[in-house]
Amino acid sequence: MEVETEVLDEGAVRLDKISEGQQGSVVDGTQDVLRDEQAYASFWKRLHADQDSVPDRPEVDFETQAVVAVVLGRRPTGGYSVDIDEVLTTESRNSTQVRFTETTPGDGFVVQQVLTSPYALATIKTPGENVPFSGSEASYSC
Repeated sequence: MEVETEVLDEGAVRLDKISEGQQGSVVDGTQDVLRDEQAYASFWKRLHADQDSVPDRPEVDFETQAVVAVVLGRRPTGGYSVDIDEVLTTESRNSTQVRFTETTPGDGFVVQQVLTSPYALATIKTPGENVPFSGSEASYSC
């Protein structure tokens, strides 16, 4: 799945979205920073374990980048999604915050009756050790 690259507002860390979807195989919610090829490959394989074939991973230069991953975990129906909104860092770069939004179907919204596990992955400039994730929720209606 090809995802358009997005550069955030001035002052934020550059965020390049590399993959997102509804049918991830990771059913427990997680927010993670993947700092090397081995961790990325392992995560990608788990994320696509239920598919007949694992799609090719987008390339990442781990000399200068890391991958941030947000997986909502199992949801009871379609209509859920997650978006990595922005990544902010302190001037000293010892703390980087990843902000994401979970979108949920509003009351009365017709959705597919299928289990989903929405996810989003993006590359960022290699962050410091402290990387808290901060989530918010939004819903949409008919």
